[in-house]
Amino acid sequence: MIFHLIDGKKIDSPEHFVTYNPATGDALEEVASGGETEVAAAVEAARAAFPAWAATPAKTRALLMRKGGGLIQKLSPELARPVTEATGLPL
Repeated sequence: MIFHLIDGKKIDSPEHFVTYNPATGDALEEVASGGETEVAAAVEAARAAFPAWAATPAKTRALLMRKGGGLIQKLSPELARPVTEATGLPL
């Protein structure tokens, strides 16, 4: 099951959907479907986090963004598989 991540917490939804590999038709994952409640919670979390982020020096924010980019690059082999399965493209 894939949940939403809002304010650092896994959040479920009352509704879910299944993703399928379009190349094979195989079911891949059940996903929490976001609705008005989840969007409102995400917007509120972003609003609450903004003052601290805005007060963080630009150099520190840049370092954090680079660190996040480095993690994405490091984890790209693990991230590539579900993306290619969901799109039906070869790895």
